[in-house]
Amino acid sequence: MKKISHLIGLLAALFLLVSCGSASHTEPGFKLSSVPEYAYIQPLSYIFLFDVDGGSYNEEYSDYVAGRINAHISAERYPFSEMIEADYAGKNEDAFQWMLTLDSIKPAEASRLRVPKSLIKLIEDSGHRYGVVIFSQGYVTTKEAYGQQIAKKAATRLLDAAIESLTGVRGLTNLGGGYYLTSPYAHDMYLTVIDAQKAEVVYFNRQVPADEKHPTDEGDVSKLLRKLLADFR
Repeated sequence: MKKISHLIGLLAALFLLVSCGSASHTEPGFKLSSVPEYAYIQPLSYIFLFDVDGGSYNEEYSDYVAGRINAHISAERYPFSEMIEADYAGKNEDAFQWMLTLDSIKPAEASRLRVPKSLIKLIEDSGHRYGVVIFSQGYVTTKEAYGQQIAKKAATRLLDAAIESLTGVRGLTNLGGGYYLTSPYAHDMYLTVIDAQKAEVVYFNRQVPADEKHPTDEGDVSKLLRKLLADFR
């Protein structure tokens, strides 16, 4: 994962600030229960850490969440094959970049996504038609960095108020763009079912926790996974 651009990771973390709530969608004519076994592609987790100096991909948090996903899958009885390894930092990097787009689409439009050829090949090479891909993304903000965000936001609001009282124009300080982290933590999970024969997504599920907790919170990860995989029961 170290080979993947940290800029891409930063964009992923920022997308979380505007991501929508939990939702799922099944394409007409497709039933999850009609598939005896799905190719289970290695899950990917990408957790970003923001500190006072900026942000970067956090391998420890990311690996922990990916491990929790695999542990949950192994402990429960889902119609999945043995895990099929993927090289997200190499020949399957296009799959990683594709996953970063999942939080920006509406569930009902998932079938319009162009599925990466490397993902289709993984599914086909395993002897399956349908594959399951689970993606987790989130961020963690250090106490110091989040404190700076709150102070910056408060100062901007005060300046806006002062400018508005003098000019009658609201929000001039935001004309240059910028963003504020709305929470010290964020963590979303996505599951897609890919039809390798048609090269399209036939099932999409996005789960966002009701209360934001640290992405490595074991209870929260388990709760997200149960909701993410509920339709396979």
